[in-house]
Amino acid sequence: MAKRTKKRFRIKTADLFELPPETVVGGVVLRIFDNTGCTVEGAYTIGGYSETSLVLKTKFGLINFDGTAIKIERMSLEMLSFTGEIHKIEYLGFQVPQRTAGG
Repeated sequence: MAKRTKKRFRIKTADLFELPPETVVGGVVLRIFDNTGCTVEGAYTIGGYSETSLVLKTKFGLINFDGTAIKIERMSLEMLSFTGEIHKIEYLGFQVPQRTAGG
């Protein structure tokens, strides 16, 4: 079964059993509190952290938070919570290289 087909099957199964899709797909969930903080649930690693930026690496790509007074409040293997004034959230998905004809 192709990877995309497996993902669709998992999402449909989650819908059938009224489960959040991220529980069966292994996604990342962002809960944003106005622009004053955020909770991230799911598998991630920290790619960078400062008072003005937080970069998280996930299996789906990078999530970049830009703002001021960013401060990590809580962190575990599956959850991260931070406060600060969030100005921008940017998702940078991983790009799959395109095959060229003849190569």
